[in-house]
Amino acid sequence: MKLLGPKMIVLTLGAKGALLLEDKRGFIFQKALEIKALDTVGAGDSFTGAFAVALAEGHTLERSLLLASANGAFTATKYGVSNALPNKSQIQVLLNEKGKLDLN
Repeated sequence: MKLLGPKMIVLTLGAKGALLLEDKRGFIFQKALEIKALDTVGAGDSFTGAFAVALAEGHTLERSLLLASANGAFTATKYGVSNALPNKSQIQVLLNEKGKLDLN
């Protein structure tokens, strides 16, 4: 990446997952959680918000991508947007079901 350009780029790939390019580490791929998507409106926004919060909380890039992926996936399992946005306990349940991670 250029000297004055971004230090990190994240691409969401829908059902395929997400790809992060970081200037020092290169590529990190996060496989999508397998869900039955009902409505993908808002899933990208949910992903982005969760990724920003996870980074602000000091999580690693890998964990931040996983948390963001879980948020986007959860949102896609509901109709609408505002009623589909998850809280931490709902994300914990989803990750437990997928055998991924304990938030505590």
